[in-house]
Amino acid sequence: MARQGINTGSSPDAGDGDALLTGAIKINSNFDEIYTALGDGTNITNSIGFAVTAGIATYATTAGIATYATTAGIASALISTASVNTTGIITASSFVGDGSGLTGVVGSGSGVVIKDDGSTVGTAGTIDFGNNLSVSAISAGIVTITASGGGGESYWISTAAGIHTLSNVGIGTTNPTSALTVQGDVSVSGVSTLTTTDITGHVSLKATGGSSSLYVLDDNSVTFGNGNDLTIFHNSSDSISRIREDGGTLRIDANPIELQHSGNTKLQTLGAGVTVTGTTFTDQLVVSGVSTFTSNTRVGVDTSVGVILTSPNNTQYQLFVEDDGTLKTVAV
Repeated sequence: MARQGINTGSSPDAGDGDALLTGAIKINSNFDEIYTALGDGTNITNSIGFAVTAGIATYATTAGIATYATTAGIASALISTASVNTTGIITASSFVGDGSGLTGVVGSGSGVVIKDDGSTVGTAGTIDFGNNLSVSAISAGIVTITASGGGGESYWISTAAGIHTLSNVGIGTTNPTSALTVQGDVSVSGVSTLTTTDITGHVSLKATGGSSSLYVLDDNSVTFGNGNDLTIFHNSSDSISRIREDGGTLRIDANPIELQHSGNTKLQTLGAGVTVTGTTFTDQLVVSGVSTFTSNTRVGVDTSVGVILTSPNNTQYQLFVEDDGTLKTVAV
């Protein structure tokens, strides 16, 4: 209701003003609106100490609620425990307190702007930090967020040396059973140092624009078998490479197999047997079966060296060739 003023007339006793009843009704209507605005219509329950300067409430010294203001103005200060209810805009240079009693408040625009390392991710009205994060209670407007181990497991930690975790890490799998479990192909460029590695499947070495190699440094070995059955080892002190089989048979299957010396083949396996190129030195040669010599065969250079022949009764004879070409046998 707009304020109702009493028409006092043009001059005293002129008779052109409001009647006493009309003036009294306007006065009661004005008071009814004030008591309704500041109280329950009968009693004033909220009071305003004083307001100076039109449109600006400078102080409210008593706890109360200013329900509305019909004229645009600025509340410059609220003293004691005064409260403000408004559907308009409250502007201040700063707000003091932890904000724990605020409800229905969102940040920039229509929500809180979320950034990751300075880059905007989006705007949210609610932020849920999820698992493995511990959020402290609000204190002086500050919330502390720390990482925590969900379910007793560890998490990624950043240090000056890099990042690490004490939990198993899975790539391509949701159930890592070891420190690093990879389901799928692994592409490695550069040098990889492996202390102990268990590989299920096969390892493929591929090179781009060149050949692939598996390098094992000096004085290190490659071992096969659960019981360390086969070992390939290179000793840097004597420059000797060794292949050792413990407790089993070393078999090389190929067609053919060649042993070379300085790039020249000295021994070669064929379907019919073994071909030896060059001179063969042996302390003892035991032959089972028929031996055929297609060229000259030299046995011995003096009477102390010869061919040992065994008779049917197991008597051994040494066969010599004398200088004149005569064959001679001596029992041994």
